[in-house]
Amino acid sequence: MGLGARIAPLIPDPRDAPGASARLFATGHLAVLTTGHWAVPELRAAVAAGRLRVGFVALPHRGGAAPATALFVSAYAVRARTSRRKGAVELVATLSDSLAGAVRGAAGVELPAQPAAAQALAAADTLGWEAAFLRAAAHGRPGWGARVGPWPEVEAQLQDMMDRIVLLHADAGRAARATARDLDRLLGATR
Repeated sequence: MGLGARIAPLIPDPRDAPGASARLFATGHLAVLTTGHWAVPELRAAVAAGRLRVGFVALPHRGGAAPATALFVSAYAVRARTSRRKGAVELVATLSDSLAGAVRGAAGVELPAQPAAAQALAAADTLGWEAAFLRAAAHGRPGWGARVGPWPEVEAQLQDMMDRIVLLHADAGRAARATARDLDRLLGATR
């Protein structure tokens, strides 16, 4: 059994792939899981129950290249012609302040956007997870979905490449080169 088989085992039915990685990780059959802060509440519960030992690190980057972390932002919106507009705006203001960010951060839902709340959360976290996310966020940039017009098509191509490599055991170099050619055609047509 090669190293790849121990890190990314074959998923018998490719239709099960979307949730399979998290299940394989949770049961100890997958060593590494690429995820985001949204996984913290569930993983924290598994650690507290003694089912897992988990640590977070930033995604690796090539030597000599600057690290980069894709940041995903959410926001509140109030329709211009909504009833009780003033109340809706006040609710958004309340949900956007540092106390609300600290509460959501303590629940593990997010790393607060307010620097003081994020630093306080990291300082109080005995697992060190929040500090890892905070260090990664220091190298933040918008995700490709915010910068690449035909992102759904690009994402589908990348997912297809990963499925071919992980599920069907295609040669990684060949699959990456084929996907790069397809993406060059796709992105070249949008310029």
